[in-house]
Amino acid sequence: GIILMFILMKYLPKMPIPGFILQRQIGAGRVVTPEAASEPEPELVGQEGVAVMDLRPVGKVAIGDRRYDVISSGEFIKKGTKVRVIAKEQMRTIVEAV
Repeated sequence: GIILMFILMKYLPKMPIPGFILQRQIGAGRVVTPEAASEPEPELVGQEGVAVMDLRPVGKVAIGDRRYDVISSGEFIKKGTKVRVIAKEQMRTIVEAV
């Protein structure tokens, strides 16, 4: 058992194991780094998009080629409905149905 443990300690870190190292990816080939995560979002107020899921009142919308976590202005918005960003408050993006 001890000999097996030493062999594993020597060779296991060098073995290519798929998925062993965690990499968070968004889309095709875009790796999220701390620098990329802190990039400012484009000005969203006034832009229109489509609800990717039902907003009850929280959900996701697609604006351009990006998806955003949003909150509706209070009403239920069905998936596929066109929405407009009406406000951006700190970490909250508020939308309404168009």
